[in-house]
Amino acid sequence: MDPADQEADPLGTASVLAYGTLHTTQQALPEYRRCALAMLGQTKESEAEARLAYQAEQRRPWFQYHPTGGTPSPPPRSRRSSPGARG
Repeated sequence: MDPADQEADPLGTASVLAYGTLHTTQQALPEYRRCALAMLGQTKESEAEARLAYQAEQRRPWFQYHPTGGTPSPPPRSRRSSPGARG
């Protein structure tokens, strides 16, 4: 936009400046989000929560039978019959 046009059309000038600001903000937003999430991920509270979630996942029955991954399958059944089992 030419400086001479700024005085002739103040509404157009405001529109161009607003669009430029919006465009700049939209370009900076992903970087801001990435940095904010990185900072949140480094707090003591988030690390403690992640540690608890990891420990809880390790205690799940399917993980105990498949600690290296693989396809989870039901745990082996005991050969003793339960009191409610029909035979």
